[in-house]
Amino acid sequence: MKTPAFDASYRPHGYARNEIGCWEGLLARPEYFSLDIVARKAVCWDDGKGFPPAEILGVDCVEAGNRLQYDYHRGGSSDDKAVADAVYLHNLRVLIRKGGWLLRVFRLRQAAQIYRALRNGEYDNFNYTAK
Repeated sequence: MKTPAFDASYRPHGYARNEIGCWEGLLARPEYFSLDIVARKAVCWDDGKGFPPAEILGVDCVEAGNRLQYDYHRGGSSDDKAVADAVYLHNLRVLIRKGGWLLRVFRLRQAAQIYRALRNGEYDNFNYTAK
Protein backbone atom coordinates (compact mmCIF):
# COMPACT_ATOMS: atom_id res chain seq x y z
CA MET A 1 0.00 0.00 0.00
CA LYS A 2 1.41 3.34 -1.03
CA THR A 3 1.30 6.12 1.56
CA PRO A 4 -0.24 9.45 0.53
CA ALA A 5 2.22 12.09 -0.60
CA PHE A 6 2.77 15.03 1.73
CA ASP A 7 0.77 18.10 0.79
CA ALA A 8 1.09 21.14 3.06
CA SER A 9 -2.34 22.38 1.95
CA TYR A 10 -4.07 19.06 2.80
CA ARG A 11 -7.20 19.59 4.89
CA PRO A 12 -10.08 17.11 4.70
CA HIS A 13 -13.65 18.17 5.33
CA GLY A 14 -14.38 18.64 9.05
CA TYR A 15 -10.79 19.41 10.08
CA ALA A 16 -9.15 22.69 11.03
CA ARG A 17 -5.51 23.70 11.03
CA ASN A 18 -3.63 25.28 13.93
CA GLU A 19 -2.68 28.72 12.71
CA ILE A 20 -0.48 29.92 15.56
CA GLY A 21 1.81 28.54 18.23
CA CYS A 22 4.17 25.60 18.38
CA TRP A 23 1.62 23.24 16.77
CA GLU A 24 1.10 25.46 13.73
CA GLY A 25 0.13 23.41 10.68
CA LEU A 26 -1.28 20.41 12.57
CA LEU A 27 -4.81 19.30 11.73
CA ALA A 28 -7.57 18.38 14.18
CA ARG A 29 -11.32 18.46 14.43
CA PRO A 30 -12.52 21.91 15.60
CA GLU A 31 -14.00 20.52 18.82
CA TYR A 32 -10.56 19.19 19.81
CA PHE A 33 -9.36 22.77 20.27
CA SER A 34 -12.11 23.51 22.80
CA LEU A 35 -11.24 20.57 25.09
CA ASP A 36 -9.56 21.42 28.37
CA ILE A 37 -6.58 19.49 29.73
CA VAL A 38 -8.73 17.13 31.84
CA ALA A 39 -10.98 16.24 28.90
CA ARG A 40 -7.99 15.63 26.63
CA LYS A 41 -6.37 13.32 29.19
CA ALA A 42 -9.65 11.39 29.52
CA VAL A 43 -9.72 10.76 25.77
CA CYS A 44 -6.05 9.93 25.33
CA TRP A 45 -5.12 6.51 26.60
CA ASP A 46 -1.96 4.68 27.47
CA ASP A 47 -2.34 1.05 26.51
CA GLY A 48 1.23 0.17 27.42
CA LYS A 49 2.12 -0.72 23.82
CA GLY A 50 3.76 2.61 23.06
CA PHE A 51 1.52 3.15 20.07
CA PRO A 52 1.13 5.72 18.72
CA PRO A 53 4.76 6.49 19.52
CA ALA A 54 5.65 9.50 21.66
CA GLU A 55 8.68 10.28 19.50
CA ILE A 56 10.26 9.35 16.21
CA LEU A 57 14.06 9.51 16.34
CA GLY A 58 14.05 12.48 18.69
CA VAL A 59 11.02 14.36 17.30
CA ASP A 60 8.20 14.80 19.84
CA CYS A 61 5.02 13.28 18.33
CA VAL A 62 2.77 13.33 21.41
CA GLU A 63 0.45 16.03 20.07
CA ALA A 64 -0.09 14.17 16.79
CA GLY A 65 -0.85 11.02 18.80
CA ASN A 66 -3.32 12.89 21.01
CA ARG A 67 -5.18 14.13 17.95
CA LEU A 68 -5.28 10.60 16.51
CA GLN A 69 -6.60 9.23 19.78
CA TYR A 70 -9.30 11.90 19.84
CA ASP A 71 -10.37 10.93 16.31
CA TYR A 72 -10.40 7.26 17.29
CA HIS A 73 -12.43 8.05 20.41
CA ARG A 74 -14.89 10.14 18.38
CA GLY A 75 -15.29 7.24 15.97
CA GLY A 76 -17.38 6.91 12.85
CA SER A 77 -17.27 4.77 9.75
CA SER A 78 -14.34 3.02 8.10
CA ASP A 79 -14.01 6.07 5.84
CA ASP A 80 -13.64 8.26 8.95
CA LYS A 81 -10.88 5.95 10.18
CA ALA A 82 -9.07 6.26 6.86
CA VAL A 83 -9.24 10.06 7.09
CA ALA A 84 -8.07 10.00 10.73
CA ASP A 85 -5.09 7.84 9.77
CA ALA A 86 -4.21 10.13 6.86
CA VAL A 87 -4.49 13.20 9.10
CA TYR A 88 -2.18 11.52 11.61
CA LEU A 89 0.39 10.88 8.89
CA HIS A 90 0.07 14.50 7.78
CA ASN A 91 0.61 15.71 11.36
CA LEU A 92 3.65 13.47 11.77
CA ARG A 93 5.13 14.85 8.57
CA VAL A 94 4.54 18.43 9.73
CA LEU A 95 6.33 17.72 13.01
CA ILE A 96 9.19 15.93 11.23
CA ARG A 97 9.66 18.83 8.83
CA LYS A 98 9.87 21.20 11.82
CA GLY A 99 12.62 19.03 13.31
CA GLY A 100 16.20 18.90 12.14
CA TRP A 101 17.06 17.88 8.61
CA LEU A 102 19.79 15.39 9.52
CA LEU A 103 17.52 12.38 10.17
CA ARG A 104 14.50 13.59 8.19
CA VAL A 105 14.54 10.77 5.62
CA PHE A 106 14.66 8.08 8.32
CA ARG A 107 11.92 9.80 10.33
CA LEU A 108 9.66 10.08 7.28
CA ARG A 109 10.26 6.41 6.51
CA GLN A 110 9.30 5.45 10.07
CA ALA A 111 6.18 7.65 9.88
CA ALA A 112 5.15 5.80 6.70
CA GLN A 113 5.61 2.47 8.50
CA ILE A 114 3.42 3.66 11.37
CA TYR A 115 0.77 4.77 8.89
CA ARG A 116 0.81 1.36 7.18
CA ALA A 117 0.43 -0.32 10.57
CA LEU A 118 -2.63 1.83 11.28
CA ARG A 119 -4.18 1.08 7.90
CA ASN A 120 -3.51 -2.66 8.24
CA GLY A 121 -5.36 -2.74 11.56
CA GLU A 122 -2.40 -3.52 13.78
CA TYR A 123 -3.65 -0.80 16.13
CA ASP A 124 -7.40 -0.86 15.90
CA ASN A 125 -9.01 0.97 18.81
CA PHE A 126 -11.27 2.93 16.47
CA ASN A 127 -14.82 3.43 17.75
CA TYR A 128 -16.90 2.23 14.81
CA THR A 129 -20.35 3.82 14.95
CA ALA A 130 -23.10 4.26 12.40
CA LYS A 131 -23.01 7.88 11.26
